[in-house]
Amino acid sequence: RDLVDQATLTRVAEAAGRAAASTRGLRDWLKASQADAMGEFALGRRRYERMLATGEMIDMPLDRVLAIGEANLERDSEAFRELASRTFPGVHPSEVMAILGRDHPPTESLVSAAASTLAEIRQFVEERALVSIPIDGDVRVEPTPRYLRWAFAMMSTPGPFERAPLPAFYYVTPVEPEWTAAQKEEWLSKFDYYTLRAVTIHEVYPGHQVQLLWLKQAPSDVLKTFASYAYVEGWAHYCEQMMLDEGYGEGDPRLRLAQLAEALLRDCRYVASIRMHAYGMGVDEATRLFVERAHMAELPARKEALRGTFDPGYLYYTLGKLAILRLRDDCRTAWGSGFSLRRFHDRLLGLGAPPLPLARDALLGPGPTL
Repeated sequence: RDLVDQATLTRVAEAAGRAAASTRGLRDWLKASQADAMGEFALGRRRYERMLATGEMIDMPLDRVLAIGEANLERDSEAFRELASRTFPGVHPSEVMAILGRDHPPTESLVSAAASTLAEIRQFVEERALVSIPIDGDVRVEPTPRYLRWAFAMMSTPGPFERAPLPAFYYVTPVEPEWTAAQKEEWLSKFDYYTLRAVTIHEVYPGHQVQLLWLKQAPSDVLKTFASYAYVEGWAHYCEQMMLDEGYGEGDPRLRLAQLAEALLRDCRYVASIRMHAYGMGVDEATRLFVERAHMAELPARKEALRGTFDPGYLYYTLGKLAILRLRDDCRTAWGSGFSLRRFHDRLLGLGAPPLPLARDALLGPGPTL
């Protein structure tokens, strides 16, 4: 917006015009080819195992990978049921999140409510010395731009090669004015005050924003350029649990229930991805999995199942979290009195965002990832 060189502005406008024309051409081609794009979505076992091995260096039998995820789903389900029964006696677990969901910010305060969580959470991270936070720019909380409103919330951060201290944006998706009152309430129920804090932990402190600030300091351009899906999402998802384990929220059971509900969602993604792509599970069966085990309503459960058809890698949220938890435990044993969470987290984030087996090699030497 500050550019005044007319020749450059002309070249930018011409390039933008060509890009827009190409995008419209792709859109038209996709519409015309839609009939040819409705075949079988499943990768199959061989391709799925190759995806794990080449993308994340997870080289183990798929039966074993699945068993690890299903066992974690059972552990989180039992933890959720037990805490729900103590916190809301006589209430079915599937109704617990509906109860929490009614305690949400009003429409006009959603973005400001998200912003109000930032300072509190960052202060906890710094007071407990959980991880070093590189100083670089600020975080602005704003409504999600319309073209990105396929997600509830997200971070948009400056790239690792940016030299200026540009701001990062924590986007929170508001209700749409044309929605009915029921639709607005359903959307806002996903932003109850407890889940909202879990989302801020995941997206900002000490999740994606902190990891991406560390990425700018990665020791090579290669490490700044390439990032592991399991590392990035595993770190942010790990932080949701780690923060509560370290005392954030002072043991409020509603915060733990929200964290466990987020974990159950990711656990179901893990199981649904493998079973849909390698074991014959259909979209309807996957939808039931999200309804019954993640306690989701039918519509968002089906959206989660459909996402698995084109994003088989969404198992990496849980897979990455489990790998980081195992690596942390093994570092604690190996480092003895030299272990601290800050040292472990700083060492891990200082690597960039490599596949987690490589992260393990760098911190401990070769060993099991899961």
